[in-house]
Amino acid sequence: MEKKVRKLNLHTVTIMLKNLPLFPLLYRRLRIGLGETAWNNYNQQRQAVSMPPAALLYFTAFILLFMPGACHQPVAPQVLPGVSQELAQMRKQQIEEVRYRLHFFLPEQQDQPVRGSLELEVKLAHTRTDLVLDVQPGAISQLLLSGKELQPRLVHDHLLISRDLLQKGANHLKIAFTAADPALNRNAAYLYTLFVPNKASTVFPCFDQPDIKARYELSLDIPAGWVAVSNAPLRRRETRGARAQYYFAPTLPISTYHFAFTAGKFHSLSSRLQGREFTLYHLETDTAKVQRNAATIFELHAQALQWMESYTAIAYPFQKFDMVLIPAFQFGGMEHPGAIFYKARLLFLEENAGIGQKLRRNSIIAHETAHNWFGNLVTMKWFNDVWLKEVFANFMAAKMVHPNFPEVNHQLRFIHSHQPAAYEEDRSAGTHPVQQPLPNLREASLLYGSIIYQKAPVAMKQLESMMGETAFRQGLQAYLQAFPFGNASWDDLIRILNAHTPADLASWSRAWVKEAGMPWLKAKLDIQDGKIKAYSLSLENRSSGGYTWPQQTALVVGKNGNTRLFPLFIDQAQNRLKDLEGLEAPDYILPNGSEMAYGYFQLDPASEAYLLEHLPLLQDEFLRQAAWLCLWEGMLRGHIAPARLMQSLMNCLRQEPELLVLSDRLDNLVTLYWGFFDQQTRLSTYGGVEDSLWQWMLREVEADRKTVFFKTFMAIAQHPKSLQKLDDLWHNKLQIPGLKLTELDHTQLLYELSVRNWPGVEAMLQQ
Repeated sequence: MEKKVRKLNLHTVTIMLKNLPLFPLLYRRLRIGLGETAWNNYNQQRQAVSMPPAALLYFTAFILLFMPGACHQPVAPQVLPGVSQELAQMRKQQIEEVRYRLHFFLPEQQDQPVRGSLELEVKLAHTRTDLVLDVQPGAISQLLLSGKELQPRLVHDHLLISRDLLQKGANHLKIAFTAADPALNRNAAYLYTLFVPNKASTVFPCFDQPDIKARYELSLDIPAGWVAVSNAPLRRRETRGARAQYYFAPTLPISTYHFAFTAGKFHSLSSRLQGREFTLYHLETDTAKVQRNAATIFELHAQALQWMESYTAIAYPFQKFDMVLIPAFQFGGMEHPGAIFYKARLLFLEENAGIGQKLRRNSIIAHETAHNWFGNLVTMKWFNDVWLKEVFANFMAAKMVHPNFPEVNHQLRFIHSHQPAAYEEDRSAGTHPVQQPLPNLREASLLYGSIIYQKAPVAMKQLESMMGETAFRQGLQAYLQAFPFGNASWDDLIRILNAHTPADLASWSRAWVKEAGMPWLKAKLDIQDGKIKAYSLSLENRSSGGYTWPQQTALVVGKNGNTRLFPLFIDQAQNRLKDLEGLEAPDYILPNGSEMAYGYFQLDPASEAYLLEHLPLLQDEFLRQAAWLCLWEGMLRGHIAPARLMQSLMNCLRQEPELLVLSDRLDNLVTLYWGFFDQQTRLSTYGGVEDSLWQWMLREVEADRKTVFFKTFMAIAQHPKSLQKLDDLWHNKLQIPGLKLTELDHTQLLYELSVRNWPGVEAMLQQ
């Protein structure tokens, strides 16, 4: 008898395959194997493909193993909103070279849209997947591929060009579009772009990821009274009636977030220093302020460039060096190659600017200049390494700036600026590694925080110390020479540095960069017959992956006002310091006596008791700050009673001569006062704190010291007589000798009175 064979068409097969766990993979590979045209025919016509059920297994194996694209060709990722890491990796494999020719029409009226056109040249390594561009939804008005108009195929915030229409090698697209306003930062008299980390695609269609670098050729049509600046030099300017056309040369290869332009009613001035032309663009109307600051701004940039060229052994790598000072710029600066954007007030200082403001200006300029090598010349592959460019810019800036301010205790400023903020996040359950996973560029802004900006610089100091300055510098030079105008990861850098040191950088990197947490090192001191019998530091925890944290620091032994410094390298769970054995019993031992020390250093009981009682006796302000970090962490972790620390803190405040340390201790006072005592204890036990702060403020001569005491008084004032002082100050019935209150101070006074339900505050709010 003849066996009856049931026939299945392809549509039936796909339905049956849905029951298999591997269906999504099979389905995608089937579509790739058929090609876009055949797949569309299949969907539309359901053309029959007969197949016996017994052949289903062979058919599945065929899809997996033999169909074109099944094993050896990339599978297009699911197109999601934003730029997924999977999409970025696929595009990097597909795209070999990109050139953007961009034109924008910038209307003078803010309510008029900014329109643009793009000629995109993209060289493809293969056409096995669709070409995916990032674009603002609804932005495209016309799309042409090799002169043939196409209907835009949009999925979320992406434009897809079918692989059937592409060719290996050169492809030419023309796109007309309308730019979205947010990343254009439009104002009545100017606009400027800010595309970091992934906002370029909101203005023009592009491949908005850092490792697809491209050349940009820009032209702008702007109001005739405006001036335009971009990354590359200006080729020519033409005026036609009320409009002006700017044509810029092509850039060198840069990432999308580096591309930038600005246009507006800018003034400009130039200076030639060390054989290089610098141009400064600004909107400042106070000509005296401009003249007072311009020469210093030029000089600081020239010094920074010369220093970076010497350190890296690489000449400044871009075509020109302009700086644009913008009144309401979001950041201190943004390192666009050839045209750095700055917040104007940070560079145009007032005539009575203090050393802190001058130091900050010098630091910002050095930081942004250093980015031309670390971040611009060599850029991270993916934004999970954004910390890398930031930490190197800060690291280089500190080396450049510190010699210019010999009167500043830079070691103190470093520990003040980094460890406290980093510890606050790193001790919490929500801490994370320096290098974090980033599945999608949409979440890139979430990477920024204290771990990147405060912990990473400490780790970089550790790294240089482990390798030695010369080997570290040589390793960085090799890194920059290996990836010019390209992209590299942290792992790429570590591999290169490894060749310049015998140290185990891979293990160091795992603990400090790739895993979360901070070390807890517990000190144990054994005194016998008035001498140190033994001193050890034991690691009480591990990183999130179970590693120790190797680190270089220094141990300070204090006795009768004198100190001895012992270099200390911690790399074991148990660390015995034999160099201390036999020394006379000290007043204290401080194991975090270097700005590179990182973690909770739990003091031995004798040292802790001494420092709680006698901290102001330490003559070195850095040691006072380092010791306080140990005590503060001890209190937060439950090893020191808050009341005992409060007693020590009030003793410190009466005698602290260093403003930076004083400011930190006053911040600690506010935290301790509100966070660790109940209301009854605040009013009874610590009711006199308000009076003390007021009296200490009045005795101070320097306005800066008066200010920090006054702000702390405002923050904790509770008693009626203290609140009445705030009320009288707000109504200008009371004056503080030597201290002029600002508008911001008056706003803070009103806030403090409001949250305390002070009588009459409603009427004050109406004024």
